[in-house]
Amino acid sequence: MSSSGSPCGASAITISYEAQARLHDPIYGCVSHIFALQQQVVNLQAQLEILKQQAAQSIIYPTGNCSGFGEVSIYPDLEQHLNSFNQDHLKELQSANFGYISFS
Repeated sequence: MSSSGSPCGASAITISYEAQARLHDPIYGCVSHIFALQQQVVNLQAQLEILKQQAAQSIIYPTGNCSGFGEVSIYPDLEQHLNSFNQDHLKELQSANFGYISFS
């Protein structure tokens, strides 16, 4: 975060971020950002659990040829889903005002 890596620099960035968040949302400040991130974690954990179940199903019931290890059909869908998910959330992060914190 800080170019010098000092605790004072990190503290200044944190205070600045909190102040920017308070200007944007005078009532909740950065708490609304924290809550939104917590909700994203819960949603991602649920999605991960679903994908694990789908992967387990595809391992039990593989598709493809009969040579023993058929091609598992979940992986192309999983890759496409993760790419679109990452692009959507990258757009959200880029449009958010995080003060001095830069994601580029």
